[in-house]
Amino acid sequence: MSEDIEKILKSYKSYSPGLKKDKAAFFEFSLKAAASQYYESHFENAIAILNHCLDVKDNSLTRVETIALYNQLAIAYKAMGKYSEAKDSINQVLKSQINLLGKENLDVAQTYLNLADLYIRLEQFVKAEELCKSALEILDSQLAPNNLKLVTAYKTLSLAYRYQHKFSEAMELLKLCADIEALHLGEDNLQVSETLYYLAKLYFETDQLEDSEVLIRRVLQIRQKYYSENHPKIAQTLNELAIIYRNMGKHQRAETLLKQAIDICESMYGNRHPKTIEYLENYLTLLRLMNRISDANNLEENIGLLKQK
Repeated sequence: MSEDIEKILKSYKSYSPGLKKDKAAFFEFSLKAAASQYYESHFENAIAILNHCLDVKDNSLTRVETIALYNQLAIAYKAMGKYSEAKDSINQVLKSQINLLGKENLDVAQTYLNLADLYIRLEQFVKAEELCKSALEILDSQLAPNNLKLVTAYKTLSLAYRYQHKFSEAMELLKLCADIEALHLGEDNLQVSETLYYLAKLYFETDQLEDSEVLIRRVLQIRQKYYSENHPKIAQTLNELAIIYRNMGKHQRAETLLKQAIDICESMYGNRHPKTIEYLENYLTLLRLMNRISDANNLEENIGLLKQK
């Protein structure tokens, strides 16, 4: 064990000099210490401890221990943005799960989805699509058609489709997700609104502005039931609706909504916050489209000063 790792482990009150003599107890202690380091955002320490656990057991890890170990490693690597290393850890999880549980187990399906998420982050979208479909083969064989557990798989697959510009396929999956969520959670549930929000974004990307407008207005309606009028989520929705109106040529409506979004952000975050500046830049684009050159120039100068401070 390196001196750095030993120092970290000794910092815990539950550590005792004789702990290392019991490999099982020391392994369990080390896993807890790694989790503690992770939650304190000391990701490198967590990874060092977890890798050390591989040596502690002298290659006598049970499959259950291997799964727990590599799952934690993957989570820590992912938090650091080390997606390739996380992928390698999840592949170890998958191998152990298949040996322990069989190929058709629901936990195996979830691991396929975890792996697909990492391939999306690595921009390997075809591979992500394949993994999602492998997960869905398992889920479809064991779950009812409208089971809520299918939603994660559908959303991950829709993301893989989106990045491959398979917009039609992605939209159909998100519609299905919204229907399943509404069935189980209610039509006005926030989770439904989040799904509709991403569906609206897809409509916008494909220039289906009227459909995008309808969905964003519905998202706003749901969010207003849960959030205060000055909540950042309300500002986000107003900004999205404003951009839709801007692209539809409904500039006056867009300006009203953008001003509301900017006011909310300024009151919540201040005028130098990146989100406030983002909305101000959207307003700048709108002013130029409206040929309000003087107002646009003044706003551009103001944005420049805010970015300097």
